[in-house]
Amino acid sequence: DWETASYGDPSLDVAYCRMDMQVTGFERAADYFLEAYEAFTDKPVENLELWELVAAAGVMPDPAIWLPFWQELGNDWSTPDTVRSNLRRFVADALRKSAHSDLIRGK
Repeated sequence: DWETASYGDPSLDVAYCRMDMQVTGFERAADYFLEAYEAFTDKPVENLELWELVAAAGVMPDPAIWLPFWQELGNDWSTPDTVRSNLRRFVADALRKSAHSDLIRGK
């Protein structure tokens, strides 16, 4: 993604990676990735729920527009319906986490 290369919060990259994995059906892999990342950095990913919502907004209004790209990479199991359903679950989970976030509540 060199067209958007920049220096910024690495939490956004973690969020995008988790979203890609979850939307394409690798929910458990996304959780393992987060655990490994946090173990490697020896700290929790800051504001992950916020960055996951930002990442999800990037594929709106329809995450199925990314399906041809994933298929070029060998994904032959995702369909427009599964991608949409998985994104809804991803967003719902981020919203659930954000309900308990001091950042979102302004504290």
